[in-house]
Amino acid sequence: MRRITGGIVIIIIILSVLLVSRYRPFRTGNKVFYLENTERISRILISGENKSVELYRSQDGWFVNGEYPVRPGAMDFLLRTIRDIRIKSPVSDILYSDIIKSDKTRHIQVQVYKKRRLVQSFHIYLNMDED
Repeated sequence: MRRITGGIVIIIIILSVLLVSRYRPFRTGNKVFYLENTERISRILISGENKSVELYRSQDGWFVNGEYPVRPGAMDFLLRTIRDIRIKSPVSDILYSDIIKSDKTRHIQVQVYKKRRLVQSFHIYLNMDED
C-alpha cells in the first residue's frame, strides 16, 4: 500500500513539474500575446506618453480617433503583426527592472478589443538610447 501511495505521489510531482515548466509565461516562442483571429477585432487603443490613438472598425473600414480613415495596407500590417507576435528572447528580471527604471525608456500600451470586451493587452518598451 505504501509503495502505491509513494508511486502516485511521485507521478503527481513529476506531472506538476512538467506542467509548470511548460507554461512559463515569457519563454522564447511563447504565443501568449498573439490573436489567431484578427477579423473580429473592433477596436485597438494605443496609448503612451500622455497621448493615445484609437483605431476603430466600422462598416466603412478602419478609422483613427473616429475621424480619419486608415490606409488599408497599414491596417493589414498592424493586424498581421498582432496575429503573428511572438517572444523572440526572454529578458531576465534584473534587465527588465533596469529597462523600466531607465529615463531613456518609453512605454506604450496596446489594448485590443472585440466589441466592448478587452481580449488582449500588452506593453511595448522602447529604449531611446542612441548607443
